[in-house]
Amino acid sequence: MSATPERDEFPCHDCDVPTAPIIGPHEWYTVHDLVWARARARPDSILCIGCVETRLGRRLTHGDFLPAALNDPAYGQHSARLKDRLRRDRHPSNQEPIMSPPPFTFREATADDQRFLTEMLIEAAHASGQMLRIDTVPDTDSYRYVADWGTPTDLGVIAHDRSGRPAGAAWLRLFDRSIGSPAFIDEHTPELTIATTASARGRGVGTALLHHLQTLATHAGLPALSLGVHRDNQPAQRLYRTHGWTPHTMAGDYRILVKHLR
Repeated sequence: MSATPERDEFPCHDCDVPTAPIIGPHEWYTVHDLVWARARARPDSILCIGCVETRLGRRLTHGDFLPAALNDPAYGQHSARLKDRLRRDRHPSNQEPIMSPPPFTFREATADDQRFLTEMLIEAAHASGQMLRIDTVPDTDSYRYVADWGTPTDLGVIAHDRSGRPAGAAWLRLFDRSIGSPAFIDEHTPELTIATTASARGRGVGTALLHHLQTLATHAGLPALSLGVHRDNQPAQRLYRTHGWTPHTMAGDYRILVKHLR
């Protein structure tokens, strides 16, 4: 009888090979949204290097990868083939890096974005089984995540598609213990909310929003972030853990995750 793994080894969704084995080199990485879309991968997909390349019909090159910590050679213990793909000096003539314009652009959220953040709050609530409407949100506890948006401690990112339409948002808000949600940890750890429009789903924008917001939070000097994910939403839990989020506690039907930034 095999032993139960001490933690999730994040098996590849195509070949079931662990991408983060407990012992041995890993294949944790992040590529540009367009590369992920061309591989027909879902935002929450986990794919080893070999399976991504099989889907693309070519080998990955340095230009396919985002300038993220996961792709830093000093991050953890990359597999030999991941190290090879990350090398800057390997660009064979038949493997040009991605040069197409990105499908989404990103900017920091402002006070003028409160309406769109409310719409995204509704999308996030629907994903958790809550049915909210734009006209009833102000009467719910959930409104605390967007009420009077634009305070000095609020931090968010808005994604726009090529036509300039908002496609998704990720934002952080600090609370005190008296009004904190089940994801409340302390007065120094903001709670994260993230959602995309229906037309943007499956195109990597959620992963990109998370990356951009975590970068902003790090630059802002925040020590950590928190969020709650329904215990049955395993794809979302895998996505967050791939980006360094770790379990903190259970609160009812929700697993509370934390991302330490320093």
